[in-house]
Amino acid sequence: MQPTLLSEEISNGLKSFITTGFETDTPYFKGLFSRFVEGQGNLLKGPWVSMGLPFQTGEQGTGFFSSFETTYPPYVHQQQA
Repeated sequence: MQPTLLSEEISNGLKSFITTGFETDTPYFKGLFSRFVEGQGNLLKGPWVSMGLPFQTGEQGTGFFSSFETTYPPYVHQQQA
């Protein structure tokens, strides 16, 4: 899966959802949503996708290090490192 293609599909899907679901024929507002979603940078900013990884929290808590205590407990992969 290529992130640029995925972001383009998401963008097109959002544009379609907004224009088909919220567009109105009221004279003052007619075409407003279509113009909005087609404007550069109005709907999405950048071709990136953020994906959170399923990190597992470690079992030793915030006192993992002997010389200081951390605010958050380390994840398992951090403990292994």
